[in-house]
Amino acid sequence: MIMKKTSKIAYRRAGACSRRKLWKNKTWFKDLLLFVLLISAAFVLFLAQRGGGEGKTVEVWQNGKLYGTYAISTDRVIEINPHIGLEIKDGSVFFADSDCPRRDCLRAGAANKAGQCIICLPNRITVKVRGAGELDGVTG
Repeated sequence: MIMKKTSKIAYRRAGACSRRKLWKNKTWFKDLLLFVLLISAAFVLFLAQRGGGEGKTVEVWQNGKLYGTYAISTDRVIEINPHIGLEIKDGSVFFADSDCPRRDCLRAGAANKAGQCIICLPNRITVKVRGAGELDGVTG
């Protein structure tokens, strides 16, 4: 009979000991914290990629200088030079033609929400969609 009681006590102590070891070895806590941080970062990036509201104007920058500002509601073709053309159509802006080697700017698609931009690196052209009341940055 005494053996059974000590075995229960020993069993209980072993369980408590393993719990202490679990708290001593905090790798599971670090893993959980890392997982929560990664999920939070993914959620924040998802919200940031959604973009702003409807775009109001389109800014075209060439070599770091403002080339022109256009209303996104008016359909038009903008010819930056004979080999590079932008098109504003149905409230979206996209590269219609470009002479860059890989033509990534043509595959970028259309931008129509405030904060979106399309870039042609070889020709140093940036197209930014701006909206009403858009913030450039938030500090806090």
